[in-house]
Amino acid sequence: CDAPDAFVAAASVTGAGPWEDFTANCNLDRPYPYMHIHGTFDFVVPYSRAVDVVRDMVGINRCSPEGRVTFQNESVTCESWGDGCELPAGRSNTSFCTVQFGGHAWPGFPEYANGTPDMHASTEIWRFYEGVMRTAAAPRPKGLNKAAATAHAAQGYVL
Repeated sequence: CDAPDAFVAAASVTGAGPWEDFTANCNLDRPYPYMHIHGTFDFVVPYSRAVDVVRDMVGINRCSPEGRVTFQNESVTCESWGDGCELPAGRSNTSFCTVQFGGHAWPGFPEYANGTPDMHASTEIWRFYEGVMRTAAAPRPKGLNKAAATAHAAQGYVL
């Protein structure tokens, strides 16, 4: 929400943080595609906080409150809200993946903090971004030149 002209979409794994105002000051003039992946047993960032953030983003994106399951594999279920949003139908602009019994870990890397092998978070986030970019109505970032984009990428940010 802080740089909607610089980033087309956002994705978070076990993020959302303890900040009560994560989405409180989010005044966007367009839907902002958002994907969130979170474990129900995350004791660093509580799952309930992720639920609040996703609910807020569904509202900010002006989506119907009725989501649909778009991915399911063993311990992971993803629900998406795209129908009824301002992006074309079928191009979900808010997705929430729940990892049952998952902790504060990156899905797809069981060797790190016991992340589930039932989903590869990096792959699913990339698919989410691809879907957003294929949407004809998807806005393009403004004011971010190639050097700035390269610097952001070197720091681990995905544009």
